[in-house]
Amino acid sequence: MGSPSGGPEDKEPPLIINVIPASGATNVDPESDIEFTFSERVDRASLIEALFITPPPEKQPKVKINGQKVHILLHEPIPFERTLVVSIGASVMDLRRNKLEESFAVALTAGETIDEGRITGSVFAGHAAQGMLVAAWIVSDSLEIDPTESPPEYMTQAGVDGGFVLDYLPAGTYRIACWEDKKRDRLYDPATDMLGLPWRDVILEKDSETRIEIYPSKRDTSETRLFIVSASDERHIELRFNKILDRKLEEIIPKLGIRDTVSTLSIKRAWFDAVDSSRIVLYTEMQNPDREYLLEFAGDTTLYYFNGSAIPDTIGPRITASFPKSMDRDVSELPSGWIGFDDAIIEDEFDIMLSLTLVDSSIIDSTAFDSIEFPVHCRFNGANLLWWELDDPLLFGREYTLSFDMNRIQDIAGNRSPDTTWSVSFTILDPTETGSITGMMLDNDFRWVVVARSIDRGNPIETHNKVKTDGSFNIERLNAGKYIIWAYIDRDRNDMYSYGKLLPFSFAERFTVSPDTITVRERWENSGVKIEIR
Repeated sequence: MGSPSGGPEDKEPPLIINVIPASGATNVDPESDIEFTFSERVDRASLIEALFITPPPEKQPKVKINGQKVHILLHEPIPFERTLVVSIGASVMDLRRNKLEESFAVALTAGETIDEGRITGSVFAGHAAQGMLVAAWIVSDSLEIDPTESPPEYMTQAGVDGGFVLDYLPAGTYRIACWEDKKRDRLYDPATDMLGLPWRDVILEKDSETRIEIYPSKRDTSETRLFIVSASDERHIELRFNKILDRKLEEIIPKLGIRDTVSTLSIKRAWFDAVDSSRIVLYTEMQNPDREYLLEFAGDTTLYYFNGSAIPDTIGPRITASFPKSMDRDVSELPSGWIGFDDAIIEDEFDIMLSLTLVDSSIIDSTAFDSIEFPVHCRFNGANLLWWELDDPLLFGREYTLSFDMNRIQDIAGNRSPDTTWSVSFTILDPTETGSITGMMLDNDFRWVVVARSIDRGNPIETHNKVKTDGSFNIERLNAGKYIIWAYIDRDRNDMYSYGKLLPFSFAERFTVSPDTITVRERWENSGVKIEIR
């Protein structure tokens, strides 16, 4: 006979069931210690990491654990002139690693009054929000928030649902931020932590309460840097940067110059790689293979040397990227797209070289067709990208083939493509297999954008819809599943949410999150959704 299983696994979070002195106590003995009683034993290391004290003491307190009781032994007396706040963050774990569901704060003073100001809110980061550090600074004229250097005075942690409370605050103006604190040193690390910045400062009157929401994101704080320059043949030079470039090509090329000890090397053409936008290709006049060249980039003090190439440019152009991609299934019935080449190509009659066909033996409009061809209009960027679009919508749920006749294509050096044809197939999204969400934004700012975020998949998909002048919105063609609805004011009109900037500081865009999760079903409209500003 085997030994008993020991019952079901313990998944219950720990609770704080008592505290001495009681929160809100005044005229407390300045030499008092603080005792928390938990519903079960807790992990000492996690408790020390999640212990926050305001005002911050010069020396960290001693922590003693005796069964379910935790004693906080302060080295400094409880103040008379202000409120002492001792917080236990939501990352405290029991011995089975179950976390406290939300932070808990105790306020004490040796004086007569307790500060009662409160800032509540939520961190909009899904399940990952639990345990994120939420911090507040009192704003002054010279305030410069830099949590990479020193921790703030007021801190807590977001709970299991992302909610947080900064309690027992004096009147004043506060700036809020949050970050992951993966190193557990209470400092923001740009290399590892998500960071959330506010859309406004919070003003607290005496004993008042207000609310704010924060949307954290991972920030790319690295400087754009050129790190590889090489000649791939006698006319092409590759520039590789350390990250995807967000600047326009016409802003970059005038800053480039190539020379040797005798003369300059003229740049005839330049373009972004169609597959990798951290790579720029230059087409130059003929290089001298016996010379070393220097590429100079205005504003960059690094000297980039490379040797001229003797390899002739004899390889013809190929298509390396496209939209739609082959086998895409959720394409609009009025599609447009693009085709990217690996080299600059010579302009030609692209409209007759590109064709879009429906190959189907079914009967359409009472007529049997083997294939139907649709007219395609092309637009060329003068280098390696070709955009195309249609005049008329396509049939829902059908598969189409986009084909390009490569026989006439030549690159800038006159080389013909080694391919004869290129094609991709894609399927038009059938709206009867999708649902929609319609409703009203209960705010009169016309810059609101409403977003439906799917939460059924590992990588959430978001669908954006601009609010109309009457406040209505209609988000269509949503796959069946569960969605969170949130909205933001597109202050800078760039069609995306702006997260703000730490240094120099700039606020994020205002946003709000609907508290209800919406289930979308096929062929069903979820109507009457109202988004209120909390």
